[in-house]
Amino acid sequence: MKSGNTGVLFCFIALAVVVFGGEFAGGILASMFKTKVGRALDNKLNSTFQDYRPKTNVSNENDVAVTWDYLQDWFDCCGARDYKDYKGVKFQDPQMFVPKTCCVLKSGDATDPVPVNNIACQRDARNEVKSSDFLFTKGCLPDIKDKVEWYASILIGVAFGMTFFQLLLLLMACCAFNRDSGSGRGYIICRWRCC
Repeated sequence: MKSGNTGVLFCFIALAVVVFGGEFAGGILASMFKTKVGRALDNKLNSTFQDYRPKTNVSNENDVAVTWDYLQDWFDCCGARDYKDYKGVKFQDPQMFVPKTCCVLKSGDATDPVPVNNIACQRDARNEVKSSDFLFTKGCLPDIKDKVEWYASILIGVAFGMTFFQLLLLLMACCAFNRDSGSGRGYIICRWRCC
């Protein structure tokens, strides 16, 4: 029983094979390069401190400073590796050694941070302490890297799941092609009774 659509079905199968191969190769490449994310993040994040300009008023907000303020507020961290990343930053207040978002905050508001004790926080940063009740001493890089790798794992899993579903559809299309062609070609691809 021929339906007359074997040419269209063959084109669909050919395109599906190309797309399937691309998705499968992309999933494998994403899995391989997922581990290199940490090094790239480390290099990129550390290079942003030279562009960090603390805001003195709302009109001169700096995108790098705003981004770091939000990251530090979300992850309860300071700097990329640690709070010492801010050593070269010139703050308007000479008694500041780290942004206020590096301090333990009363509220989680990165746009208007209010430290629990700003004086103790800045003192601990100046004295380069290893741990503090007022200053976040750990860097943000490990948390950011973990978050990026976690989301990458989800995306890779979804991509492989979609690839498996697409493979199933491809096999069904091959069965339909085999049935519609009536010539017996392609029977090796699909030997199921439904074909």
